Amino acid sequence: MNKVLLWLLVIACYASGVTGFWGKASLVNGICKNTATAMKVSKNFCSSKPELVKTVVNGIALAIDECQHKFRNRRWNCSTIKKSIRKILQHDYRETAFVFAITSAGITYEVSKACSTGSLEACKCLESRIGGIESYSDENGLLTKRSTESKNAALREARQKHFERNGCKDFVKYGIQIAKQFVEGESNNIDAKALVTKHNCKAGREAVKNSLKEKCKCHGLSQFCTMKTCWSVLDPFTKTSAGIKTRFDRAIKVYVNNNGDSLIPEEKTVKPPTSEDLVYTTKSPEFCYREKETGSLGTIGRRCNISSMGIGGCELLCCSRGYTTKRVVEHFNCKCKFYWCCKVTCNRCKRETLIHTCL
Repeated sequence: MNKVLLWLLVIACYASGVTGFWGKASLVNGICKNTATAMKVSKNFCSSKPELVKTVVNGIALAIDECQHKFRNRRWNCSTIKKSIRKILQHDYRETAFVFAITSAGITYEVSKACSTGSLEACKCLESRIGGIESYSDENGLLTKRSTESKNAALREARQKHFERNGCKDFVKYGIQIAKQFVEGESNNIDAKALVTKHNCKAGREAVKNSLKEKCKCHGLSQFCTMKTCWSVLDPFTKTSAGIKTRFDRAIKVYVNNNGDSLIPEEKTVKPPTSEDLVYTTKSPEFCYREKETGSLGTIGRRCNISSMGIGGCELLCCSRGYTTKRVVEHFNCKCKFYWCCKVTCNRCKRETLIHTCL
């Protein structure tokens, strides 16, 4: 994982001065040591809530992994090469919208999950449930009571509970709060680009919020569910990111009105974007060739699928330039047998594979 990119993506989501903070640091220590020129809230965030910074970084890493997985067969494959991603984020392409949305969603998801499992001391959701005489979920999802004297013990116990067993319904609100605070800062300077960026970051947070579901378990011997325990759970992030990818495919091209406070669809027949839609203002490059100005790395040297006529197929991925074919021999374990107890033996087999590479 490109450590610098983790920092770049966090700073890139600041709505004001999006392009001014790149390459300042990496990971947790870098983020906290290099915020002097960034938004004031970022510096306060690191000094007052250091335990959250690692969780935020985890969210960004999760977002990058999902982005690269979702676009692995496309011309733009969410590359982590610094010069490329920097140029991509300077524009308002459809791809830029996805990067902002998935990054915001990743932070929201990881902070929400950490809050739910009790991993964060600063999580107000957990504190409000356990302070004084409050309720919390035990290992069976049932609500029990704890006194003030046993608050610390309850905190420790709550941290061991599984994410899906958490009875608190406010953990996503906390994740949204932290993601918004961290990626948008306190600046009120909203220009056209910042308005688009804020919208897409919010769309990412909304995707996580809308994935919150209620799960219930019935108790008792009766076939009728006369008594049940319910708790809140988020969809796996892979599913949430798939929803954001669908929004990417349906992203709306917009322009900013004269007042600079709202986004108007370029096509008159298109409805105004909702808070869940992704928006962009600039048509994306084809990403066929390396272009310094746009951040395109091109597809020369990329592997393609000769049997596919769709995305990832040699015709589309190679932009009709053609491809080369190379025969390679791969060695792998085969015909494995398990012997009681406890040994596994395998033969070594080989197979020839054809690798197709874009010209």
